[in-house]
Amino acid sequence: MMAMMVLRQIVQKMKASKFYAIEMDETTDLSRKEQVSFYLRFFSSEDWEIYEEFIGFYQTDAMDAASLFKIVEDTLLRGDLPFSDYE
Repeated sequence: MMAMMVLRQIVQKMKASKFYAIEMDETTDLSRKEQVSFYLRFFSSEDWEIYEEFIGFYQTDAMDAASLFKIVEDTLLRGDLPFSDYE
């Protein structure tokens, strides 16, 4: 529940900025499980700052486009972020 509260706060800041970018990075842990770190980056017109917010780690079975898109889609839907504002 705490993670959802933090995500909502980040989303609230982001919605004021209109546009955002997605950053993802993959790593494989010692047990050979693939993990993706997910960040959102956006510009705040309120304080003229660029923010890069860590959203979370996600485990995936594959690193193909469909698997990565599923992570993006799930995260954006969970945060109530529209695809139309993605740049």
